[in-house]
Amino acid sequence: MKLPIPLPGTLSTLRSLDFGRRAEVKKIPQRMCVSCRERKNKSELVRVVLLPDGRIEVDPTGKMAGRGAYVCKNKECLDAAIKAHRIEKSLNGKADDMITERISEMIGRESERIGDPESGSGTGEEKTNRNGKPSSEEKILSFLGLANKAGQVVSGADAVSAASGKNTVFLFIASEDAAQGTVRLLTRISADKGIPLYRFSTKSRLGSKLGKRDRAVIAVTDKNFSTRLAELLNEHILNK
Repeated sequence: MKLPIPLPGTLSTLRSLDFGRRAEVKKIPQRMCVSCRERKNKSELVRVVLLPDGRIEVDPTGKMAGRGAYVCKNKECLDAAIKAHRIEKSLNGKADDMITERISEMIGRESERIGDPESGSGTGEEKTNRNGKPSSEEKILSFLGLANKAGQVVSGADAVSAASGKNTVFLFIASEDAAQGTVRLLTRISADKGIPLYRFSTKSRLGSKLGKRDRAVIAVTDKNFSTRLAELLNEHILNK
């Protein structure tokens, strides 16, 4: 019995199609929660990172440099991890008393972003929209606060100007009530170096979120933080 002879190129075509199908299957990265010890998709976990100075901070972007640890996005795992100091033991670092609140804020923001009706940051001080959810301004301010706690924000005209001279700035923010001379200076630096500049909020609100007095100008010195902030700021502008 004669076997059918394949048409020219058929086998190579089938092999290439099969390889293409296998290439399309992407492996989803997983990590282990330091609390429940279960392996889950990274998107289901919050990452905390050990900073160079030994402090432990929340990593909203999931891409900050440094050794990281993960905890599930639920109150039970978070409370257990904090109570047993599992995050600190995992990273051999020091977490301050506000780490729980900052992780909770991040979980609340993430839940609100995907439409979870039970979401919320738990601060009780946020401006909300008609649906009772944090306003776009408050979401930006909260994220800016996280970037600041991670040491990725400089503020004040002198500090911002110095940072831009070192080419370590990825995004500028000038308050809507900043002095015109300050805005002109920042606009010039922005144009010269190709750094995006946004007008946002007020001096008092920006300063308050950074734990300082009025701040008219802010610079973000981390690429991942600035990318996410730009997304939030663009959404805020479109929804005005």
